[in-house]
Amino acid sequence: MIPESFPWGDALPYNSAAERLKERFGGRVQKVSLSGGFTCPNRDGRVGTGGCTFCNNEAFVPFYTHHTDIDVQIEEGIGFLRKRYPRSAQFVAYFQAYTNTYGDPDHLRDLYVRVLSHPAISGLVIGTRPDCMDEAMLDFFATLSRTHFVSIEYGVESVYDDVLAQVNRGHDYAAARDAIQRTARRGLHTAAHFLFGLTGRQRELDSVWQINELPLSAVKFHQLQLMRDTPLAKRWLQGDRAGIHLFERREEYEDFIIEVLEHLRPDLPVERFISETPPRYRLAPDWGLEWRVPEIQREIIAKMRSGGHWQGRKIS
Repeated sequence: MIPESFPWGDALPYNSAAERLKERFGGRVQKVSLSGGFTCPNRDGRVGTGGCTFCNNEAFVPFYTHHTDIDVQIEEGIGFLRKRYPRSAQFVAYFQAYTNTYGDPDHLRDLYVRVLSHPAISGLVIGTRPDCMDEAMLDFFATLSRTHFVSIEYGVESVYDDVLAQVNRGHDYAAARDAIQRTARRGLHTAAHFLFGLTGRQRELDSVWQINELPLSAVKFHQLQLMRDTPLAKRWLQGDRAGIHLFERREEYEDFIIEVLEHLRPDLPVERFISETPPRYRLAPDWGLEWRVPEIQREIIAKMRSGGHWQGRKIS
Protein backbone atom coordinates (compact mmCIF):
# COMPACT_ATOMS: atom_id res chain seq x y z
CA MET A 1 0.00 0.00 0.00
CA ILE A 2 1.34 3.39 -0.97
CA PRO A 3 1.46 6.16 1.67
CA GLU A 4 -0.77 9.22 1.30
CA SER A 5 2.20 11.55 1.71
CA PHE A 6 5.97 11.28 1.63
CA PRO A 7 8.98 12.88 3.35
CA TRP A 8 9.30 15.36 0.46
CA GLY A 9 5.93 16.84 1.36
CA ASP A 10 3.48 15.90 -1.39
CA ALA A 11 1.58 12.92 -2.80
CA LEU A 12 3.81 12.21 -5.80
CA PRO A 13 5.57 8.83 -5.43
CA TYR A 14 8.92 10.44 -6.22
CA ASN A 15 10.71 13.58 -5.06
CA SER A 16 10.04 15.99 -7.92
CA ALA A 17 12.69 18.65 -8.54
CA ALA A 18 10.07 20.71 -10.40
CA GLU A 19 7.95 20.83 -7.26
CA ARG A 20 10.95 21.80 -5.15
CA LEU A 21 11.70 24.66 -7.57
CA LYS A 22 8.08 25.83 -7.36
CA GLU A 23 8.45 25.98 -3.60
CA ARG A 24 11.68 27.92 -3.92
CA PHE A 25 10.39 30.44 -6.47
CA GLY A 26 6.76 30.61 -5.40
CA GLY A 27 5.44 29.45 -8.77
CA ARG A 28 6.16 27.54 -11.93
CA VAL A 29 9.71 27.94 -13.24
CA GLN A 30 10.58 27.35 -16.88
CA LYS A 31 14.05 26.84 -18.35
CA VAL A 32 14.93 28.97 -21.37
CA SER A 33 17.44 26.98 -23.41
CA LEU A 34 20.26 29.18 -24.69
CA SER A 35 23.41 28.58 -26.71
CA GLY A 36 26.73 30.22 -25.94
CA GLY A 37 28.38 28.86 -29.07
CA PHE A 38 30.74 26.55 -27.18
CA THR A 39 32.26 23.18 -28.03
CA CYS A 40 33.64 20.25 -25.98
CA PRO A 41 37.21 19.14 -25.22
CA ASN A 42 36.49 15.69 -26.65
CA ARG A 43 35.52 17.38 -29.93
CA ASP A 44 38.26 19.94 -30.48
CA GLY A 45 41.21 17.67 -29.73
CA ARG A 46 42.11 18.67 -26.19
CA VAL A 47 41.10 15.28 -24.80
CA GLY A 48 39.74 13.68 -27.96
CA THR A 49 37.85 14.15 -31.20
CA GLY A 50 34.41 13.20 -32.42
CA GLY A 51 32.60 13.98 -29.17
CA CYS A 52 30.54 11.54 -27.13
CA THR A 53 29.55 8.66 -29.38
CA PHE A 54 25.84 8.97 -28.48
CA CYS A 55 25.54 12.76 -28.78
CA ASN A 56 23.86 14.89 -31.42
CA ASN A 57 23.36 18.33 -29.90
CA GLU A 58 21.09 19.40 -32.75
CA ALA A 59 18.49 16.95 -31.46
CA PHE A 60 17.72 18.92 -28.31
CA VAL A 61 18.42 22.59 -29.01
CA PRO A 62 15.42 24.83 -29.82
CA PHE A 63 15.21 26.64 -33.14
CA TYR A 64 15.79 30.09 -31.65
CA THR A 65 19.25 29.19 -30.29
CA HIS A 66 20.65 29.41 -33.82
CA HIS A 67 20.75 33.18 -33.32
CA THR A 68 24.22 34.27 -32.25
CA ASP A 69 22.91 37.22 -30.24
CA ILE A 70 22.13 36.06 -26.71
CA ASP A 71 19.53 38.79 -26.10
CA VAL A 72 17.60 37.68 -29.18
CA GLN A 73 17.72 34.09 -27.92
CA ILE A 74 16.33 35.16 -24.55
CA GLU A 75 13.47 37.18 -26.04
CA GLU A 76 12.49 34.50 -28.54
CA GLY A 77 12.85 31.72 -25.98
CA ILE A 78 10.68 33.46 -23.40
CA GLY A 79 8.11 34.32 -26.07
CA PHE A 80 7.97 30.68 -27.16
CA LEU A 81 7.63 29.40 -23.60
CA ARG A 82 4.96 31.90 -22.61
CA LYS A 83 2.80 30.68 -25.48
CA ARG A 84 3.41 27.04 -24.65
CA TYR A 85 3.26 27.35 -20.85
CA PRO A 86 1.05 30.35 -20.00
CA ARG A 87 1.27 29.62 -16.26
CA SER A 88 5.05 30.04 -16.17
CA ALA A 89 5.85 32.62 -13.51
CA GLN A 90 9.63 32.83 -13.74
CA PHE A 91 12.40 31.85 -16.10
CA VAL A 92 15.94 30.59 -15.64
CA ALA A 93 18.52 30.58 -18.43
CA TYR A 94 19.58 27.05 -19.34
CA PHE A 95 22.89 26.58 -21.13
CA GLN A 96 22.53 22.91 -22.04
CA ALA A 97 24.31 22.11 -25.29
CA TYR A 98 28.03 21.38 -25.37
CA THR A 99 30.31 22.46 -22.47
CA ASN A 100 29.37 25.83 -21.05
CA THR A 101 32.45 26.40 -18.92
CA TYR A 102 34.87 25.55 -21.73
CA GLY A 103 36.07 28.83 -23.13
CA ASP A 104 37.83 32.08 -22.34
CA PRO A 105 37.13 32.84 -18.65
CA ASP A 106 36.51 36.54 -19.24
CA HIS A 107 34.02 35.77 -22.01
CA LEU A 108 32.24 33.24 -19.80
CA ARG A 109 31.91 35.68 -16.91
CA ASP A 110 30.71 38.50 -19.17
CA LEU A 111 28.15 36.24 -20.84
CA TYR A 112 26.58 34.97 -17.63
CA VAL A 113 26.49 38.39 -15.96
CA ARG A 114 24.84 39.77 -19.10
CA VAL A 115 22.19 37.03 -19.10
CA LEU A 116 21.38 37.59 -15.43
CA SER A 117 20.93 41.30 -16.10
CA HIS A 118 17.85 40.53 -18.21
CA PRO A 119 14.78 41.47 -16.13
CA ALA A 120 12.90 38.26 -16.94
CA ILE A 121 15.74 35.90 -15.99
CA SER A 122 15.81 34.73 -12.37
CA GLY A 123 18.73 32.32 -12.49
CA LEU A 124 21.19 30.18 -14.40
CA VAL A 125 21.52 26.47 -15.10
CA ILE A 126 24.95 25.67 -16.52
CA GLY A 127 25.47 22.34 -18.26
CA THR A 128 29.10 21.28 -18.30
CA ARG A 129 31.63 18.48 -17.96
CA PRO A 130 33.37 17.46 -14.74
CA ASP A 131 36.80 18.11 -16.25
CA CYS A 132 35.92 21.69 -17.27
CA MET A 133 35.23 23.34 -13.92
CA ASP A 134 38.18 24.98 -12.21
CA GLU A 135 38.27 26.70 -8.83
CA ALA A 136 38.09 30.23 -10.25
CA MET A 137 34.93 29.45 -12.21
CA LEU A 138 33.35 27.81 -9.17
CA ASP A 139 34.16 30.91 -7.12
CA PHE A 140 32.50 33.05 -9.81
CA PHE A 141 29.32 30.97 -9.77
CA ALA A 142 29.29 30.96 -5.97
CA THR A 143 29.38 34.76 -6.03
CA LEU A 144 26.48 34.88 -8.51
CA SER A 145 24.50 32.51 -6.30
CA ARG A 146 24.38 35.09 -3.51
CA THR A 147 21.83 37.06 -5.52
CA HIS A 148 20.49 34.56 -8.07
CA PHE A 149 19.62 30.90 -8.37
CA VAL A 150 22.59 29.10 -9.94
CA SER A 151 22.65 25.39 -10.72
CA ILE A 152 25.65 23.52 -12.11
CA GLU A 153 24.58 20.46 -14.08
CA TYR A 154 27.26 17.88 -14.79
CA GLY A 155 27.05 15.30 -17.53
CA VAL A 156 28.30 12.20 -15.75
CA GLU A 157 26.45 9.50 -17.75
CA SER A 158 27.97 6.51 -15.92
CA VAL A 159 29.84 5.62 -12.75
CA TYR A 160 31.87 3.00 -14.66
CA ASP A 161 35.17 4.01 -16.24
CA ASP A 162 34.99 1.35 -18.95
CA VAL A 163 31.63 2.74 -20.09
CA LEU A 164 32.94 6.31 -20.07
CA ALA A 165 35.91 5.25 -22.20
CA GLN A 166 33.67 3.29 -24.56
CA VAL A 167 31.56 6.39 -25.35
CA ASN A 168 34.60 8.70 -25.68
CA ARG A 169 33.83 10.92 -22.69
CA GLY A 170 37.49 11.75 -22.12
CA HIS A 171 37.28 11.71 -18.31
CA ASP A 172 36.80 9.11 -15.61
CA TYR A 173 34.24 8.83 -12.82
CA ALA A 174 36.72 10.12 -10.24
CA ALA A 175 36.72 13.46 -12.10
CA ALA A 176 32.93 13.60 -11.88
CA ARG A 177 32.87 12.77 -8.18
CA ASP A 178 35.55 15.39 -7.47
CA ALA A 179 33.79 18.14 -9.45
CA ILE A 180 30.46 17.42 -7.77
CA GLN A 181 32.03 17.50 -4.32
CA ARG A 182 33.87 20.77 -5.00
CA THR A 183 30.69 22.36 -6.35
CA ALA A 184 28.51 21.23 -3.46
CA ARG A 185 31.05 22.47 -0.91
CA ARG A 186 30.48 25.99 -2.21
CA GLY A 187 26.78 25.73 -1.50
CA LEU A 188 25.85 25.68 -5.18
CA HIS A 189 22.84 23.75 -6.43
CA THR A 190 24.56 20.71 -7.94
CA ALA A 191 22.91 18.38 -10.44
CA ALA A 192 24.06 15.46 -12.58
CA HIS A 193 22.63 13.36 -15.34
CA PHE A 194 23.12 9.70 -16.03
CA LEU A 195 22.43 7.63 -19.13
CA PHE A 196 20.97 4.12 -18.92
CA GLY A 197 21.53 1.70 -21.78
CA LEU A 198 25.32 1.53 -22.06
CA THR A 199 25.88 -1.54 -19.90
CA GLY A 200 23.89 -4.41 -18.40
CA ARG A 201 20.70 -3.75 -16.43
CA GLN A 202 21.93 -5.11 -13.09
CA ARG A 203 25.16 -3.16 -13.36
CA GLU A 204 23.21 0.03 -14.04
CA LEU A 205 20.91 -0.65 -11.11
CA ASP A 206 23.95 -1.22 -8.89
CA SER A 207 25.24 2.22 -9.89
CA VAL A 208 22.41 3.88 -7.96
CA TRP A 209 24.25 3.19 -4.71
CA GLN A 210 27.17 5.30 -5.91
CA ILE A 211 24.78 8.03 -7.07
CA ASN A 212 23.25 8.04 -3.59
CA GLU A 213 26.66 8.85 -2.11
CA LEU A 214 27.12 12.01 -4.19
CA PRO A 215 26.26 15.39 -2.58
CA LEU A 216 23.72 16.21 -5.30
CA SER A 217 20.86 18.70 -5.16
CA ALA A 218 19.07 17.04 -8.10
CA VAL A 219 19.51 14.18 -10.56
CA LYS A 220 18.43 13.45 -14.13
CA PHE A 221 18.09 10.03 -15.71
CA HIS A 222 17.63 9.35 -19.39
CA GLN A 223 17.50 6.28 -21.58
CA LEU A 224 19.83 5.60 -24.48
CA GLN A 225 18.42 6.66 -27.84
CA LEU A 226 20.45 6.11 -30.97
CA MET A 227 20.51 9.39 -32.85
CA ARG A 228 21.22 9.53 -36.54
CA ASP A 229 24.70 10.53 -37.68
CA THR A 230 26.32 9.68 -34.35
CA PRO A 231 29.22 7.22 -34.06
CA LEU A 232 27.12 4.93 -31.85
CA ALA A 233 24.28 4.80 -34.39
CA LYS A 234 26.71 4.09 -37.21
CA ARG A 235 28.16 1.17 -35.25
CA TRP A 236 24.68 -0.17 -34.57
CA LEU A 237 23.76 0.01 -38.27
CA GLN A 238 26.92 -1.94 -39.10
CA GLY A 239 25.84 -4.71 -36.73
CA ASP A 240 28.25 -3.85 -33.92
CA ARG A 241 26.01 -3.90 -30.84
CA ALA A 242 28.76 -4.12 -28.19
CA GLY A 243 27.98 -1.80 -25.29
CA ILE A 244 24.54 -0.93 -26.67
CA HIS A 245 21.75 -2.11 -24.39
CA LEU A 246 18.62 -0.42 -25.73
CA PHE A 247 15.30 -0.53 -23.95
CA GLU A 248 13.40 -1.93 -26.91
CA ARG A 249 9.97 -1.41 -25.35
CA ARG A 250 8.79 1.55 -23.32
CA GLU A 251 7.32 -0.82 -20.72
CA GLU A 252 10.78 -2.28 -20.17
CA TYR A 253 12.18 1.14 -19.40
CA GLU A 254 9.22 2.10 -17.21
CA ASP A 255 9.74 -0.97 -15.03
CA PHE A 256 13.49 -0.39 -14.89
CA ILE A 257 13.26 3.27 -13.87
CA ILE A 258 10.75 2.41 -11.15
CA GLU A 259 13.33 -0.01 -9.76
CA VAL A 260 15.96 2.74 -9.95
CA LEU A 261 13.72 5.18 -8.08
CA GLU A 262 13.00 2.64 -5.36
CA HIS A 263 16.74 2.39 -4.69
CA LEU A 264 17.34 6.15 -4.89
CA ARG A 265 17.65 8.07 -1.63
CA PRO A 266 14.37 9.88 -0.92
CA ASP A 267 15.90 13.30 -0.21
CA LEU A 268 17.35 13.57 -3.75
CA PRO A 269 14.99 15.47 -6.09
CA VAL A 270 14.57 13.99 -9.56
CA GLU A 271 14.48 16.45 -12.45
CA ARG A 272 13.54 13.86 -15.03
CA PHE A 273 13.61 10.11 -15.51
CA ILE A 274 13.07 9.93 -19.27
CA SER A 275 14.14 11.94 -22.30
CA GLU A 276 12.69 12.47 -25.75
CA THR A 277 14.36 12.98 -29.11
CA PRO A 278 12.45 14.25 -32.17
CA PRO A 279 11.59 11.28 -34.43
CA ARG A 280 13.57 12.75 -37.34
CA TYR A 281 16.75 12.31 -35.29
CA ARG A 282 15.93 9.03 -33.54
CA LEU A 283 17.06 5.81 -35.18
CA ALA A 284 16.24 3.42 -32.32
CA PRO A 285 14.52 2.21 -30.25
CA ASP A 286 11.14 2.45 -31.92
CA TRP A 287 8.54 3.06 -29.22
CA GLY A 288 6.03 4.33 -31.76
CA LEU A 289 5.94 7.75 -33.37
CA GLU A 290 3.39 9.28 -31.03
CA TRP A 291 4.90 8.81 -27.58
CA ARG A 292 5.82 11.90 -25.58
CA VAL A 293 7.61 12.39 -22.27
CA PRO A 294 4.53 13.64 -20.32
CA GLU A 295 2.55 10.58 -21.39
CA ILE A 296 5.22 8.15 -20.19
CA GLN A 297 5.74 10.13 -16.99
CA ARG A 298 2.05 9.70 -16.24
CA GLU A 299 2.30 5.97 -16.98
CA ILE A 300 5.27 5.59 -14.63
CA ILE A 301 3.55 7.50 -11.83
CA ALA A 302 0.38 5.43 -12.31
CA LYS A 303 2.40 2.20 -12.18
CA MET A 304 4.14 3.34 -9.02
CA ARG A 305 0.87 4.17 -7.31
CA SER A 306 -0.95 1.01 -8.38
CA GLY A 307 2.01 -1.22 -7.55
CA GLY A 308 2.90 0.33 -4.20
CA HIS A 309 6.24 1.75 -5.35
CA TRP A 310 7.90 5.00 -4.27
CA GLN A 311 11.31 6.61 -4.26
CA GLY A 312 13.58 5.13 -1.61
CA ARG A 313 11.25 2.24 -0.73
CA LYS A 314 13.98 -0.38 -1.05
CA ILE A 315 16.58 1.50 0.97
CA SER A 316 16.84 -0.20 4.33
